[in-house]
Amino acid sequence: MDIEEANREMWERAARDLYPLAGGAGGFLAQLLGQIEIVAAPEVTETAATDGVKIYSNPAWFRNLTQAQRVRVAAHEIGHVLLDHCSRLAGASDQKKANIACDCAVHDLVKNLGEPVSGEVQPRRLNLPDGKSAEWYMSHMSQPEPRKPKPEPGGGGKPQPGGDDRPAPTGQTPGSLAGDVIPRAATPVEQTQMAVKVAQAAEWSATRGKLPGNLQRIIDAALCPPRIDWRRPLRQWMQDLTRGPVTWRTPNRRYAGAGLYVRGRSTAHTLRELAIYQDTSGSMNAQMELCLSEISHICCAIPNVRVTVVPWDVRTYPGREYTARDMPIRAAAMTGGGGTSIACVFPDLADRRSGLAGAIIVTDGYFGPFPAGRPRVPVLVALTRATAPTLPAWCRSVQVHGPSQR
Repeated sequence: MDIEEANREMWERAARDLYPLAGGAGGFLAQLLGQIEIVAAPEVTETAATDGVKIYSNPAWFRNLTQAQRVRVAAHEIGHVLLDHCSRLAGASDQKKANIACDCAVHDLVKNLGEPVSGEVQPRRLNLPDGKSAEWYMSHMSQPEPRKPKPEPGGGGKPQPGGDDRPAPTGQTPGSLAGDVIPRAATPVEQTQMAVKVAQAAEWSATRGKLPGNLQRIIDAALCPPRIDWRRPLRQWMQDLTRGPVTWRTPNRRYAGAGLYVRGRSTAHTLRELAIYQDTSGSMNAQMELCLSEISHICCAIPNVRVTVVPWDVRTYPGREYTARDMPIRAAAMTGGGGTSIACVFPDLADRRSGLAGAIIVTDGYFGPFPAGRPRVPVLVALTRATAPTLPAWCRSVQVHGPSQR
């Protein structure tokens, strides 16, 4: 048996042991792993690495792991593939820091699978929470790594002499998975092929039961087609709040040329107070920060605006007030985390001052039923996941998405 075949057999055995783990998550990851080419490449990696299309392995290192550790490594690498970390890392100026951030992001997906290997990056060791995106970890990691020269075009995917398409050596620390994400922008064809593989693995998993919520949201994001720019409907909704009431005092100019005197809207009205209800149930992601950033940008152009950010999960918590001088709006600290019920928002909304113009609820959509009855002010729900729940007819919504939703 040659090295390539022996390496493939070890990875296939790891995939088989991954199947029954973590309530269906292991099965999905094993199905997806079965569709990815595994390459024995000790000249590329000291341990294991991926460029988003293939997984590269050092057979000698992999052989010396326990079977439970092999399962963990298999889940870790396919997690990077699923989260598209290689493409997202391609433009990072600090590759080492970005690699650590990607490992933090994938940890929430694999922490209950197999046995950790030596040197595995875990968010808690950096005093950071689980369940965030790679971009979030990048922005919250203290003491950033020194800036390094940008990699040559193609990142880690530079071909080796001899015509092989294997990437250049990763430069990993021996025995550690740190640095296992090889920066490489996927082509449109590769993105389509990967979406098909994810869909096939998800279809198989659907017949075996419900997937964990964090994994299902990642799959939804991977299969979500591009949408219109969510900033436009958000901006339009906020602009509508600044429009005054219909009055005879301000004729509608559109019909004045025809000799018709039609009611128009008062120009004296402006947006004074806005409430933002931020879901802090523990399942939110970087899209929430994108949404708050855009709201801040809009509010900065509105004089004398006052914005109150109210955290909520199964109940509301004391909020923080912002004016235009306090922008940008910051996401509230995680409070509670014991489930989510959107019904708790509306009693708090009813108790707000009479000058409140509208409310924005930023949530991932896992929030239970809406209460009966329509609130006294317009409500916009900013959803941060790919599939939206059914919303009441009186409620507007936008689907928040950035360069990536994972």
